[in-house]
Amino acid sequence: MRNDYNPLDAVPALEAPAMLVHTQSFLQEIRDGRPEMQRLIKIAGLQTCPIIFTPTDDEVVQAILKENDLDVAQYYLQHNEYIVKSKFLHAVFSAETDPELALRFEARHGFSLNDNMLMGNHYFHYHISHSSKRGISLDRALDILEVYHVKSGIFKLRANDITNQFLYDLITVNKVIPNYKSLFIEFYHVKSAFPKYADTIENLLQSLHDRTMLINKCVVELKYQSLRTVTNNASTEVMYHLSYLAVLVTGSFDNLAWIINYIYDLGFSLTENNRIKVKLQNPVYPQKKHSEAYYKALAVKAMAISSYLLSDKVSCLIDFIYPLRDAIQHRSFIRPLTVGGANRKEDKLLIWFPEEVRQVLQRYYKPESFGFASEMSGLMSRDYYDIYVFSKKLHTEITQLINTVCGLIMLTDIVPVSVQQIQLINETKASLARDPFVGLKPQQFMAY
Repeated sequence: MRNDYNPLDAVPALEAPAMLVHTQSFLQEIRDGRPEMQRLIKIAGLQTCPIIFTPTDDEVVQAILKENDLDVAQYYLQHNEYIVKSKFLHAVFSAETDPELALRFEARHGFSLNDNMLMGNHYFHYHISHSSKRGISLDRALDILEVYHVKSGIFKLRANDITNQFLYDLITVNKVIPNYKSLFIEFYHVKSAFPKYADTIENLLQSLHDRTMLINKCVVELKYQSLRTVTNNASTEVMYHLSYLAVLVTGSFDNLAWIINYIYDLGFSLTENNRIKVKLQNPVYPQKKHSEAYYKALAVKAMAISSYLLSDKVSCLIDFIYPLRDAIQHRSFIRPLTVGGANRKEDKLLIWFPEEVRQVLQRYYKPESFGFASEMSGLMSRDYYDIYVFSKKLHTEITQLINTVCGLIMLTDIVPVSVQQIQLINETKASLARDPFVGLKPQQFMAY
């Protein structure tokens, strides 16, 4: 890390994170155009921070990097030193010039000695590699770049196209739950088929969108606290954003339950006593019968949705967040813990959760996939989780659940739809694929 400085420690960052991509580690990802690498290439093309690729002999990869006008380093031997030259950097980086040593190193490690020497240098904050033990993963690099851009207020779609946080938040929601947009478009065109509950359904859909947007923002904040240099000062920020995240997630479950209720006419009402029965929790595992009537009605009207929500994975995901939310609201509050590594940059931010969280997770998941720190938990006789891993995993699983349920709600199969309406729906979807705001009134922006 350059000058032992973490660019995320100051907001806005005093300097942009400089990243060196070890191209040889990602030849297949670049050739195949895998989503994570495409995202990194797009960010590199924005020219908002230095992202430099090491040289490669692969002609296909060379062409892709050139086509995207990326900063690719070159090595030159000058006297008894190697020089690296790129748009960002022109400097000496190695005095190892023995050709036999270079051949032996590459044969043993699978990448060049010059790459290794440059990655070990102090010119970059991070180097991205899965060949070198000193490198960070592509996934972590993308999180660092996301946090840097959001916290510094840099929002760009293309190198010369600046947007704002409002549009960025909309784009992010559409990215993580793309089926929501299709559902809202369909509802907007057939809402007259729900004369009694159209406004209620529209408000619930809007609320689901807003909660997902706020979930996205909470996760960015938790990444930020985890990726900067960990100190005890982060404790209150983590407690705040994690507490809000738990409430938002359970709120999104309630939104889904009520959207399904009114669209499929399950017979429950927000204004009547039977509202306590509208829950997505599996009535078997919590040993509560509140949602039994809800799922019986749902199985009759929408078997596919019922089967999905009651599946082992999804019911486990829904159930485990409630003990956490209940602890936050009613019992012992969550508690952060800073754990020291070999040096300050390796410190981790852990969070204490009630034991019930792990007990529910074990029904389907390995708790470690949610960041459960088994060694530290054993030492402390309490359950601790790595907040960085936890927030990322929870975000992925929750947005996948919301997106899947939105995709399973087939409005055109529920209400009569004319050929003209279907054509108009398809035209609107096609138009919005090109321009997300075409033909919409300002008050509809958030829903899209």
